[in-house]
Amino acid sequence: MKFIKPILAIYLSLAFTVTGQAKPVFEIDKTETQIIHEYLEVHQGYFKKLCTYGSDHEYYKLLRNFRGQGYYLPESKGDVDSATITKYLPKILDKINYIKDIKAKLMKQRSLPSFRKITDKIIDIQKKALNEKKNYQLASTEKQRLTALNSSRKLLAEYEVEYNAFVNNIYFLLSFDYPVDHFYNRKNYDKYKDLGDTYKVKANELYFYRKIVEDGALDPDHTKSDAFLRSALDTVTLAVKNQRDFFSENIRYDMDYIIGAVEGHIDRGYALQVKRLNEWEDRTKKSYDYYLSVLKDTKLPATTTNADGLTRTQFLMKQKAEATFALRDYVYKKEAAAFEFWSQQTELMKALFVIETILFNEVGEVDGREATERKDVTQVVINRHDIPFYQKIDPTEDLYTYLLRTFPDAEIQKQHWLNVLFKKGEFSFTYYYIPGVVNIFCPDQSRIGQFLRKENLRLAYRKLIDPDRAFTATRYFSRASMTGRIDMSQIWGGYAAISERPGVLHKNQVSLRRAFKNLDYQYYYSFIAPNSESYQVVNIDDETYTLKLFQDNPIFYHYRNPHYFTYFVKD
Repeated sequence: MKFIKPILAIYLSLAFTVTGQAKPVFEIDKTETQIIHEYLEVHQGYFKKLCTYGSDHEYYKLLRNFRGQGYYLPESKGDVDSATITKYLPKILDKINYIKDIKAKLMKQRSLPSFRKITDKIIDIQKKALNEKKNYQLASTEKQRLTALNSSRKLLAEYEVEYNAFVNNIYFLLSFDYPVDHFYNRKNYDKYKDLGDTYKVKANELYFYRKIVEDGALDPDHTKSDAFLRSALDTVTLAVKNQRDFFSENIRYDMDYIIGAVEGHIDRGYALQVKRLNEWEDRTKKSYDYYLSVLKDTKLPATTTNADGLTRTQFLMKQKAEATFALRDYVYKKEAAAFEFWSQQTELMKALFVIETILFNEVGEVDGREATERKDVTQVVINRHDIPFYQKIDPTEDLYTYLLRTFPDAEIQKQHWLNVLFKKGEFSFTYYYIPGVVNIFCPDQSRIGQFLRKENLRLAYRKLIDPDRAFTATRYFSRASMTGRIDMSQIWGGYAAISERPGVLHKNQVSLRRAFKNLDYQYYYSFIAPNSESYQVVNIDDETYTLKLFQDNPIFYHYRNPHYFTYFVKD
């Protein structure tokens, strides 16, 4: 038998001391295998009942009708909001001219910049700045901290200069109206969108502008959008201007993505970039022509036989409303049918359905076999189940009317597990216009889908019999998936972020410790976990790890990426 080295053994003992098992959510007298087998049999019956032949195809057909030609049509009082279109048509024209200008500049240049030439210096300064951040946080004297701080500030000033040079070299990958403040735009739109008719035009204007600037080029076959890259460059540019004292982890993380994406575009070659700009220009011209034609149609009578005296735009908005209703009606009927099916099952079966559905759509495969995020999201769902707000479907919620056709209100409100899943505004994949909603009534039956379902059921089962009651989070947020990589959680009222935590213990302790002691690593940042212990985040051989120094020896853990999942508790 091999013995664990003393230092590691001591720390493992400290880290994994069991203080007592929490009260289970369910008292279960069957084995894990038996419960999962039982669930899968019920789930198969559910799939056959709800995912009838053509169900998913019908949804996608209705979704295409809902999206129409892909243009955003602002609506006000049953007609097109022509005032908003008129206000922003000149902006679209400016956008066309912007694309023409950068295309002409690129064609005059006749080549793309050298990737190494435009990134080597900025990468070098970033590494030095991160090292000064490490020196400051690990310093033992005030003099050492001051030296590191002054050096860091100097490097940040150099970084801003080099960053500006970098973006000037990739002008063909910048947004129209660069740099766009995506956080400001989203925050203000969210502020006005649900305030009713009084602020309808204001919300329309904000969203119309967002549709203009949250855009980018595509390949000639209309694939491989670069809009996400452009929006990330917007956000980083604004952040670099406001960077103080030490290199920001958000900038570090986003720049890793940006540099990799820029390299990919440069590798694809000059000719393709010109074609992509041609595609962008043509598509933007079409949008301009479309909105121009819409404005002309506001005063012309519709010629369709069932127009009922409407103008062309009024008839257009009527068609849009009908397409929206058809999609909503289809989805809510399916969700109501799902609700009815699972309401007839045991509480345990309901819980397993809700948890595995949420895990599949909210986390997917992002956290690998360690499943740290799936475990925490499962606990979030369990925590919500015990909170009255999440237990109820409010009569103002769209789904409620459909449920009321089958259930009295009292029966609806008793279905706490199902209400956690279907409560409006909590999980975006339940929205009628988000394609992921198909996974509710037509669950993925692929090999990968079935494997992930079984894995998620095992996680759910174990968490239900041994919940982590000390983990009280009820919300989470992923900045990495947002347009512009913005952090909308900063405007959440009444919530506080839970401190970052390490992942599971890593198996390659010996090789990682050797690299660390040889200084063959890149420091990123440090954090204090909820247990008040201090940890460092480092990169070794292009992999990110969390480490804790124990008696001057590093103990390595898998890294939990807070840009993917940050958890929040109610203040």
